[in-house]
Amino acid sequence: MLEKKTQIIEEAIALFAEKGYYQTTIQEIAEHCGMSKGSVYSYFESKEDLLLSIFQYYYELFTGRLTRIAEDTSLDSRERIIRQIEAMFEVFESHRDFILMQMKEKPFKNLSEIYEFVSKMRAETFHWYTNAVIDLFGDSILSYAYDCSTILHGMVNEYMGHIILDKTEIDSRRIAVYLVECMEDIAAGLVKRRPQPILNEELVQPMMEHADLAKPTIEQVKQSIDHLKMHLAEAEFDNQMVEEWNSILLVVEEELNQPVPRKVILKGMLGMLKTSTIPHAQEFIAPLERLIEHHLHD
Repeated sequence: MLEKKTQIIEEAIALFAEKGYYQTTIQEIAEHCGMSKGSVYSYFESKEDLLLSIFQYYYELFTGRLTRIAEDTSLDSRERIIRQIEAMFEVFESHRDFILMQMKEKPFKNLSEIYEFVSKMRAETFHWYTNAVIDLFGDSILSYAYDCSTILHGMVNEYMGHIILDKTEIDSRRIAVYLVECMEDIAAGLVKRRPQPILNEELVQPMMEHADLAKPTIEQVKQSIDHLKMHLAEAEFDNQMVEEWNSILLVVEEELNQPVPRKVILKGMLGMLKTSTIPHAQEFIAPLERLIEHHLHD
């Protein structure tokens, strides 16, 4: 991003946090940047456009940190989620004004484009928490993934409030480890007692409609199948189970190689795969499920 544009965004965040969005004028932002009002308008069409750019700027910083950690293949699932939560708190703290801006005033519903982007942020963040929980605990937590996502997100937000509003000093690494340990206890309790989940796919669907989630291609699904085959070969599973899985995966691959893959066949194979007790199998199956849902026709 251009240096001047970044400067305007950061000055605007500080003023919005201090005075509120509606009480701050473009003229004031320009004066704080040491430039003319016209110069600000050369980068942003309106104050609403500037506010949208602020959310986009922050969201790119936030997701960029999480993505870089996710791509570190040296980390196991537990260390990965710890470092990602740690990164969240570091981003929160280093961009305190952005959080205060949201707490100061929430004009989102009056500004449709802003409201839509904030809804997208919320949905995609929830999706990230859900995947992180499944990655950490495996198939045993699938029934409670949405509930665990909500609980973890809530804990992060409340501690963030202590840090931002009360200026409580808490080491980011310490709190990240602590929250993951809390989630391990919660997950163990849910799996042991097996209560009826509060949230399910139907209930979270209205929120998730705002998310702009990548839809997998057939080639990406094939790559996921290859990874699953490697997982089956490397881990110590029952030979008969591995043979059954490989047979199902062969049918899936053959169907995906057809000019027009048949949705009914793939859904049948998917149903068989989802009954598996193989640890972490769901992360390999998920792309196939999304492909069937978004790309294929009956």
